[in-house]
Amino acid sequence: MTLYALRPMFSYLRLVRLPYLFTAAAEVITGYLLGQVLIDPDFSLFALNPELRSEHLTDIILLSLLSMALYAAGMVFNDINDRERDAKIHPRRPLVKREIKPDSAFWLAVVLSLTALFISETISVATTLCTTLIIILIILYDFGAKNYAVLSGVNMGILRALNFLLGITAQWANRQVQTPLILVPFIYIFFITLLSAFEEKSLSKLPRLCFICFISLALFFPLILVPYPLKGGWVSLILLLYFIPKFVRFYLSGRGGKLVSAGVLALIPLEASLLVGFNLVAEGLIIIGFIIPVWIFLPFASD
Repeated sequence: MTLYALRPMFSYLRLVRLPYLFTAAAEVITGYLLGQVLIDPDFSLFALNPELRSEHLTDIILLSLLSMALYAAGMVFNDINDRERDAKIHPRRPLVKREIKPDSAFWLAVVLSLTALFISETISVATTLCTTLIIILIILYDFGAKNYAVLSGVNMGILRALNFLLGITAQWANRQVQTPLILVPFIYIFFITLLSAFEEKSLSKLPRLCFICFISLALFFPLILVPYPLKGGWVSLILLLYFIPKFVRFYLSGRGGKLVSAGVLALIPLEASLLVGFNLVAEGLIIIGFIIPVWIFLPFASD
């Protein structure tokens, strides 16, 4: 099979933002593992007997596929609605280049949404309800809320918080949701999404500095919610060092596009800092490992 024959598939992989799908999977897995450890503080996936570990891994795989399908559907709906805007600032996207027809993209988003609902029904009623709410908020965001800076940040923050919550819903009857943990993806993504609303214009120096401060604080916010903040703090510190050169470039240029992309990818170590802060060190390292497929598939980021 020649590369030319694979071009349509490559276009669809760019349409759904293949590398960013792993950030959604990392988030829902983190929610699942924290849901376990909140009930049993001594929980460790690697300390379980093979049969019980297999049951947990089945839940994790299903939740990952569910979360990735929802994320992909959201990306497709986003590009359908943003064709005119993307023609100016993202001319390489598949719908703008007419590599994919809008009707085909629409039905792909519908199939992905229905697939997510089907998977959710195999997990729990709570998972299905959470999935349905996510689909509704995706549509509200892509076809309305994203046009208003603050509202878009709130909407996207809730979406990420619900994606985190998806992991906890797997065995909802046995879970007590610790809502402060849900605030971690909400607050972080709120500021990243708010910044993305200004990617077409250059911000003045004071707003630039405010965004840098807010994002930096969001990186360390998980530490006040975990029982072992010094352990999670190392991950947060490394994450801050990763951001420093990007903060400098953003402050000097005033344009936040590159910082937004870096911020989305940084969700993975941010989630890992939560796990390490709950003494799930091995599990946290596995979540950090999700960065590898992100980097491998980064050419399919579409922007």
